[in-house]
This record gives sequence, structure tokens and C-alpha cells, in this order.
Amino acid sequence: MLKKLKKKILRVVAPPLVYILMWLIYLSSKKRYHLDPLESNFIAVCWHGNFLMMPFLYDKVKKIQDLYFITSTHNDGDLIEKTLGLFKLRSIRGSTNQDGFKALLKSLKVLKEGKDLFITPDGPKGPYHDVKDGAIVLSQKSKVPIYLCVVKYSKSWELKTWDRFGIPKPFCTIDYYFKGPINLPSDIEEAKVYIREQMEQI
Repeated sequence: MLKKLKKKILRVVAPPLVYILMWLIYLSSKKRYHLDPLESNFIAVCWHGNFLMMPFLYDKVKKIQDLYFITSTHNDGDLIEKTLGLFKLRSIRGSTNQDGFKALLKSLKVLKEGKDLFITPDGPKGPYHDVKDGAIVLSQKSKVPIYLCVVKYSKSWELKTWDRFGIPKPFCTIDYYFKGPINLPSDIEEAKVYIREQMEQI
């Protein structure tokens, strides 16, 4: 009973606190943007451990905000959904192992309506920087291009989690990269290798 109560309190308290922390870091930092021209709606891919400050990038990429993100159905997915919801971003719940087909259909619908989609290709549980099929399959079926998103911090803390989650330190320099559209090989396995190599080269 006490454990359930703690989880409920965490779901209410944590998202606004994280939201405030993100803004404090963002406002105190120096920002540099490296953005390729946008040709249409897009599928943005970003490593799971690198997405904390990603909501601020979207505001620079596109004036009309219409972004969906895929998050897991687990408890951490609830916290991510509520936190990113404060940025007016909407979620599609599901992952490779749970409710994956439902999330795939919803994502295709969103892309065909001209909206944007954000995916962590190595999430929700890794392995670290291991690209899964999702973004590639969605791009092939919807004909919507993939853009690579990377955020680099001059100073940061790195958590001892599977994704090596990065938290920028206040007053650091944040470099935002938005590169694409990328031309993927038709073979899924080759495309996965290509995405990983391109993201690690940024």
C-alpha cells in the first residue's frame, strides 16, 4: 500500500520538478544549433540517454508544433509522458515488446496526417546505442524521412544506467544537431548499422 502511494506521489510531483530543472539548465546555458533544412514532416531519432534537453530543439526546427513521441507502457513511460506533456508534446504508448503493433498503427496514422514523430531507437531498455527496427519500418511504410538528433553538452553528469543518461550541468554549452533527411539502405539490417554510424559520427 505504501509503495503504491509513493508511486502516485512521484507521478504527480516528479514531472513539474523535472520540467523546471530542464528550463533552469536551458536558460543558464549557451546554445548552438546545427540544423539542416526541413523539407516535410519527419521521424526524429535520438538516443535514449540523450533526450533530456531534446524538447527545446523542436521549437527551433518547426514553428507549428505537432510532435508525437513513442514511450513505453511501463512506469518510467508515465513519468516521461507527463513531463513532455508540459511541453505540449503528445505520446503514443507502446514498445517493441509490449503493445508494439498498436503503437505502430497509431504512429503510421500520425505520420500520414503530416505530423512529426520522435523515437529513441535504442529504447526503452537497450542495449546501449542498439538501433531497433521501428523508425526504419515506419519510414519505409510512410515515406516520411528520418532526421538524426544529437545533443552534446560541454559539461554533464552521466548516470550509471544502461543508456548512460546524460544531464547537462548549469552554465554549460549545449550543441543541438538536427541532420537529414538521411538516405537509408533498403535492407533493414544495413539501415540500422547506417543510422548508428551516422549518429555516432555527429
